[in-house]
Amino acid sequence: MNWRATTAAGIVFLALLGFVLVESRQRVAEEGEVFRHRVLGLNLYGIDTDRVIKLHVERRDEDPFVVEKRDGSWFITEPISAMANVTEVERMIREISELRPRTKREGVDLTSEDFGLEEPDLVATITYDGDRTAWIVLGGETPAGAERYASVSVDDNLYVVAATLRTTLWRDPTELREKSLVRIETDDVRRVTLRHGDEHVVAVRDPHDTDRPWSLTAPLATGADEWNVRQFINSIGDLRADGFVDEDGLAAAVRSFDEPVASVQLQLADGRSLEIDFADIPADETDEPDDPRSYARTSEREEILIVTADDVDSIQKTAFDLRDKSVVTFDRNDARNIRVERTDGFSFAISRRPDGWQVERPRSIPARQGAVDDILWNLEDLSAIEFVEEEADPRKLREYGLAVPQTAITIDLRGRSEPLKVLIGKQTAEGDYYATTSESDQIVRVSEFIMLDLPESVEDLEQVELEAPSWDD
Repeated sequence: MNWRATTAAGIVFLALLGFVLVESRQRVAEEGEVFRHRVLGLNLYGIDTDRVIKLHVERRDEDPFVVEKRDGSWFITEPISAMANVTEVERMIREISELRPRTKREGVDLTSEDFGLEEPDLVATITYDGDRTAWIVLGGETPAGAERYASVSVDDNLYVVAATLRTTLWRDPTELREKSLVRIETDDVRRVTLRHGDEHVVAVRDPHDTDRPWSLTAPLATGADEWNVRQFINSIGDLRADGFVDEDGLAAAVRSFDEPVASVQLQLADGRSLEIDFADIPADETDEPDDPRSYARTSEREEILIVTADDVDSIQKTAFDLRDKSVVTFDRNDARNIRVERTDGFSFAISRRPDGWQVERPRSIPARQGAVDDILWNLEDLSAIEFVEEEADPRKLREYGLAVPQTAITIDLRGRSEPLKVLIGKQTAEGDYYATTSESDQIVRVSEFIMLDLPESVEDLEQVELEAPSWDD
């Protein structure tokens, strides 16, 4: 065989193979779809919604509108410039790309006035795979009224389609605007930076840490409250526009961002950075002086949105709001011994035995499981109402009654060489207590319930023997 012919055949084969591999990734058309094409005689493929890059809709006696895809997002480019709602746009595109007419007639004069296709009610065109196009023309209603005549770009046949297709495609472009401020998935956020007033809070997520994935790096390095951080991100994702700034008010709105009231930056898993700024609407520029609104803008869209002032208040979190407020960290199932020493009040010691908890001091008796659980639950859930001192020196300990605490709780834990200690100091004017632990140098303020729920006598710890019911009564 001639080597030149062999080489040429090989090149053609590889080209065809590449073509088939590319085309085979397309969606297989369902029975009855009009927009489909055969690839090398192997199959019939439809138009994939995610391969469409443009939608152009002309409506009789109305301005046409155009929606285009940029960087994975949809934008209205005519007659206004705005981000479009991806769900609504893709629903319209799917109605066209997956069009399955109810009936078809061949050899019909499409110019007949009976069908209304010469002066159509609506023409919708989609562009996909670079420069391919597909269009549908909607004419008049059929005598039944629930259907419309139509023609499409693939042939010269007359089609009858559901009248609801016109309802789906005949849209005011302002109705297609994306009202969500941002579109994010909470688990995609890797870093949050929040600024408002004197607050500057930075939270960072380590996707490899399944136990404590979130931590604060500013204004201090400490653990973050995962639930509160996720709620904050969710609140950003839930913000929706109450309105949009028109062209006439755009310049004044832009000036308001010279002094933003809050700014949020989100670093996403794919490397993108999303910035969101909020600004007050001056009183002389609002029609709702008794119902305050705020401006909002993001780095992914050109328009300026209007949100409620309450929405802005909801995201103005502090470092305290987002930090981990746990005073101690342990698993109550690891507790082996508990000792409570009080300068004024009931002191006791209990220990875990194979058959249950036992009071060791002031006397040896079986301990009530519920009483022990209450102590451990209160300690495990102990949270700071306020972080009074991040690093307290001995003088501060005396100031808060912690150099010689009124109550010291010591827990021996399985797997730890050193016991966990919680020291309770003076009572505050509000009735709470100052506390510190062996795990940190912090002084925190904790709820009074840590003290109110401690047993006051050995009877509070004692296991109660239930009397057997008497069947003679």
